[in-house]
Amino acid sequence: FGSRAPVVRFLAAGAALTLAAWGLGVTVTRIGASATGELSVDLFLARHRTGVLSEFSLVIDVLLGVSVAPIVMVAIAGLVAKVWHWMAGVVVLVVTGAGWVAAAVGKLLVHRSRPPGSVLHALVSETGVDSYPSGHTAFAAGLLASAVLISYLYGRSAWGAAVLRLPAFAVVGLSRLYLGVPY
Repeated sequence: FGSRAPVVRFLAAGAALTLAAWGLGVTVTRIGASATGELSVDLFLARHRTGVLSEFSLVIDVLLGVSVAPIVMVAIAGLVAKVWHWMAGVVVLVVTGAGWVAAAVGKLLVHRSRPPGSVLHALVSETGVDSYPSGHTAFAAGLLASAVLISYLYGRSAWGAAVLRLPAFAVVGLSRLYLGVPY
C-alpha cells in the first residue's frame, strides 16, 4: 500500500464512470425504451429463452440478490483476507459495498420503471421504478473493481484481473436482461 496516487486515480475514475452511468440512465429514461430500441431487445430475448439459460439466469438472480449477496460478499471478503491479507478483505467489503450503494443512489436519481413483465413474460416478478442501474450488475462490478484494486495493490497485473473478470460481469448484466427485469 505504498503510493496513494494510483488509488486516488482509481477512485476518481470510478466516480467519473458512476456519474456517466447515472447521466446515461436519466437520458434513456427521458427518451423512453421504445425510442431507444431497448424494448425491442427485451422482446427478442424473451422470444428466444431456453431452459438452461433461464435456470442459469435465475441462479445468478438469487446469488446476487439483496437476500444472498451480502452473505456472498462477506464470504468472499473472508476468503480474500485469509489468502492475501486482512486489508484485502476490507477492500472487498468497501469497494463492493460502495458499488452497491452507488447503484441504490442511482436508482433514486434515475427513477426508471421496469419493463412490462406481462409483455416480456418476465421470469422474475419485479415492479417499481428501480430498474436502472442494476443492483445485481453493480454488485458484480464492485467485486470486479475490488479484484482489480487488490491485484494492483499487491503487485499483480490489474489488467489480468480485469480481463479475466469482465466476462463474468457481462454475464450478470445479460442474465438480468434475459430474465426481463431491466431494459
